[in-house]
Amino acid sequence: MNPKHISKVPDDRKAIAPYNFVELPEKVVQISPESLPKENRYCENRYTGRIECTLTTESPLYIRCGLTKEEFKCGIETKDLPDFFYTNPLEKYTKPVIPGSSLRGMLRNLVEIVSFSKIERVSDNQRLFFRAVAANPNKDSSGKEYKQYVFSKNIEAGYLSKDNEGWYIQPAKIFEKETFAWVREKEISLSNIKKFNDNEYYPQYISISYETVDRDMSDRAKRLFALNVDLANIYKAKGVLVTSGNMKQGSESSPRRNHCIVFEKNANSPKLRIDDKAIEHYCNALTDFQKLPPFDKNWGMLNENCSVVFYYPPQTGNKVGFFGQSPNFRIPYSPEGNGQAATVVDFIPSNVNNQNNSSIIDLADAIFGWVKEDKNLPQNVRQRGSRVYITDAKYKFDKNGIWYKGNPDDTLIPQILSEPKPTCFQHYLVQPDDTKADQSKLKHYANEPKLETVIRGHKLYWHKGISPDIEHPEGNNASGNQITKIKPINRKYLKI
Repeated sequence: MNPKHISKVPDDRKAIAPYNFVELPEKVVQISPESLPKENRYCENRYTGRIECTLTTESPLYIRCGLTKEEFKCGIETKDLPDFFYTNPLEKYTKPVIPGSSLRGMLRNLVEIVSFSKIERVSDNQRLFFRAVAANPNKDSSGKEYKQYVFSKNIEAGYLSKDNEGWYIQPAKIFEKETFAWVREKEISLSNIKKFNDNEYYPQYISISYETVDRDMSDRAKRLFALNVDLANIYKAKGVLVTSGNMKQGSESSPRRNHCIVFEKNANSPKLRIDDKAIEHYCNALTDFQKLPPFDKNWGMLNENCSVVFYYPPQTGNKVGFFGQSPNFRIPYSPEGNGQAATVVDFIPSNVNNQNNSSIIDLADAIFGWVKEDKNLPQNVRQRGSRVYITDAKYKFDKNGIWYKGNPDDTLIPQILSEPKPTCFQHYLVQPDDTKADQSKLKHYANEPKLETVIRGHKLYWHKGISPDIEHPEGNNASGNQITKIKPINRKYLKI
């Protein structure tokens, strides 16, 4: 039996979200391929026909139109096109259309839910990483997982290198049981450094020298601090100054004024190989920041511009699985503790997961057809055409105007609709009764998949009523990369 979500959440622990989940079935209702009628003929003992319906917009409606060939060649982004979907350019202001593919996708999704069909078309490309620097490990389950690996006493530093066997780390020299030290910006006399509050700040790797390091006993973390940092030819002690991170200072009173100095390379230490799978997963989950210089857009910090690396020393063997460009780096949700990151697919129960048995045919398949990727399957199982055909829903008539803003040329800027965040494990994963909704006991993506927790189910959004608040609070003055413009259809005025 699949793990079940907590039956009663305490009032002080209830979450508010614009969505909820329909629980997954315990078993997929399967259809035998032999029971399906022939594709090239009507079944004599069954009915066939045409269903015609009229759709009325009960709330504002919007489906974005795609790019024309000319717009695509010009490099225009889809989000910059506000027009509602249309099929005839001459009628785009007077004859809006709901594409049949949208209706078909909505209907299939509902059929999959009510008929206990399998889970498929879930990407396993997104690897799940997280950071919980400030989380209390005694009160936060993700903080406990994070501090297991990334803690001031756990993290070491070294130098990145690559040979014909792949990437490896040459550890830095050890001083006072540490391989790196912190340095306050006021101790740095370099003229070419970009500091945190600089508008043009970016991560830097600078060869430097320093006078000495001391353990600052007034510091809460009792950390080593380097003193009198200058150009590499001034002092005898050498190292690399790392200003990784992109958290700029909000004000002069901000306490975050520290960079890192990695001590010299220890040529006598054995090489530490970085796990190839961990590298693959790291590259798969690069953030936008990790794709900008000096990082590589495909490899992140694994490139010749980034000379040092911070890592959690391997406990067995010499394969490093947890690494990053700063001491407080993101780590993967790794159920096996080897640096290999989990995906949402790992948490789909085996009995409903199409990836485990691609030959399963369910009711949604029988109605809408399918194409299996496994080329070894028999032809009658590998693919089948749909039994239904859904046409575009074309404009029929309105009473008081089609467009939400009245004029077909008028646009609005909607509230920002962010992408789904499956890393919000508190919502997306089943939290069994024994967690008691206690933050320190919540299951996350580093827990054992399928045994301890699974995904919640089919995600559906709550209806917002006939007059939802869809406009951005700043109206046409809103700005930013996530801003877009749309031309929605009015409610109750359009029949199609």
